[in-house]
Amino acid sequence: MTRERAAYRSRWLFPGDGPPLAQATLIVEAGRIAHITSRHVPEAVDLGNVALIPPLVNTHAHLEFSHLTSPIAPALPFPRWIDGVIACRQTADLSPRARIERGVNELRECGTHLVGEIATSPASVDVLADAPLRSIVFREIIGLFPDHRAVLADLRNDFTASATDDTSMLRALSPHAPYSVHPELVEALVDVAIEFDRPIAMHLAETSGELELIAHARGEFREMLERFQLWPGDLWRDRRRILDYLTSLARAPRGLVIHGNYLDDDDIEFLAEHPQLSVVYCPRTHAYFGHGPHPLPQLLARGVNVALGTDGRCSNPDLSVWNEVLFLRQHLPSIPPETLLRMATRSGAAALGAPSSLGALRVGDPAQFSIIHNLPPHETDPYRALLHAATSATSMDAGS
Repeated sequence: MTRERAAYRSRWLFPGDGPPLAQATLIVEAGRIAHITSRHVPEAVDLGNVALIPPLVNTHAHLEFSHLTSPIAPALPFPRWIDGVIACRQTADLSPRARIERGVNELRECGTHLVGEIATSPASVDVLADAPLRSIVFREIIGLFPDHRAVLADLRNDFTASATDDTSMLRALSPHAPYSVHPELVEALVDVAIEFDRPIAMHLAETSGELELIAHARGEFREMLERFQLWPGDLWRDRRRILDYLTSLARAPRGLVIHGNYLDDDDIEFLAEHPQLSVVYCPRTHAYFGHGPHPLPQLLARGVNVALGTDGRCSNPDLSVWNEVLFLRQHLPSIPPETLLRMATRSGAAALGAPSSLGALRVGDPAQFSIIHNLPPHETDPYRALLHAATSATSMDAGS
């Protein structure tokens, strides 16, 4: 039942577009934020030693692997890890629906309000359509051969039939990666994204082997495709760069560059000039595969929108985007805490094209927020308290 009026007091409140407020009370009326104040409100529920922050956003997840208790090993060579992913799909004890339901439950338990899900099964749509969080469901597309008319027709039918979907879930599309999608199909998928005004996501610059394949038609990905009897002949006879794929994605209304571990200076400059493109960084997945330093500092310096994701449990121990924040705070202490918070909240909402209300706590917006528990009791600096909390996040929707 919707509460007509409620009030919640916290040790710190981070509105997301202004300075933190100490001993703040958030007042809710009819499911929306009516007032935020540092004055004493007698009827407020005291949430205790916690911080309220804007809703956490997990911008990139593969929920089909949510049954795993540890990442798939070995991590390298990367094609061997892909073999493990394929085997995991084929041998999983749980149904795709049960695995995705488990992932949704974990997302909610760790404070997530919005997720960008990569869907390889209709179960993602079935589960997320009724899930207690918002989602953008990117249908993953794979195809290395030039005749892709059937794929495009099916996708158009799907988008046409779902034109009246509940606004809590939006269907989108995702050409998987340069080594698994024909460049002509990438262009055609961008056309579909434009036609239906949908975001598009693609794994790009994820590994050095990917760059070797598209530039020289050799290396570990060629060997993998030949082993699968999927080598498309002279597809990469002309040298290609990540910039070619970025140029394609930039035609779409909104594009997500997933991982971006090996973006070069030209790529970063292009991204800075095309604000409809965002980079989604998955820090712990990046570390799991032992990549070199991520170009995060350069991306931020050029004003590129960078959001955080967890990838899936196939490469990450959990689905907590707040744990990604804590990992970055430990390993990249030069990144300002305000930036870390933004990457986990409003940057993800912007990347996914979600309402601006998901990026901040403002009067008039829906009363949704995440809660960071067990702050250090004697820490007086709000950001140090936030980033040294003893436990992770939970979520709250005060409108329901």
